[in-house]
Amino acid sequence: MDRLVLKGLTKDDFVADTDKKALEALEKVPMFSTLMRKFFELGVDRWLYSWNMAMSVRCGPKQYDKLHAMLRESAKVLDMPEPELYIRNNPFPNASAGGVERPYITVHSSAIDTLTDEELYHLMGHELGHIKCDHVLYMTMARVMVPLLNQLGSQTLGLGDAASWALAAAFYNWLQQAEISADRAGLLVAQDFHTSASAN
Repeated sequence: MDRLVLKGLTKDDFVADTDKKALEALEKVPMFSTLMRKFFELGVDRWLYSWNMAMSVRCGPKQYDKLHAMLRESAKVLDMPEPELYIRNNPFPNASAGGVERPYITVHSSAIDTLTDEELYHLMGHELGHIKCDHVLYMTMARVMVPLLNQLGSQTLGLGDAASWALAAAFYNWLQQAEISADRAGLLVAQDFHTSASAN
């Protein structure tokens, strides 16, 4: 299939309005800036990047070249730089985007076994969409820092209980809306609605 390359595409061309509004609400939650500062102070991004490298196999022209070519084509369609690509052995079909300073996508082995090639294009587009929309920082904070905050208690990170609950609710609301934007990016890459629908 010859895919239309969307030259000059920006995140504003496909990001959902609900994503923008939820992000604005998240950034207004008291103590949000404190959590962000702790995220960088603790080196969470670098730790997760190293952990991903240890647990996964990197794809490239000489290793998993077909999947790497899909990523390269998908990034070209969305007019964005190509991030690093990894495969992780995991029985649950999924993929994720990570890396605030050094973006990467990790695909579970079972997703490759389960999805068709065309559905994999949607999956690549979805994760690239998260990167292009600058979702990665907030997604990582939501998935790592908020549960950590709940486990360790409010005193550890300097947040009060009410603030931590409000922050968690705002994060989870935004995460749901961010998925809409990422699915739109997946559709832009798949360029077929039925393929995108079946890939979800």
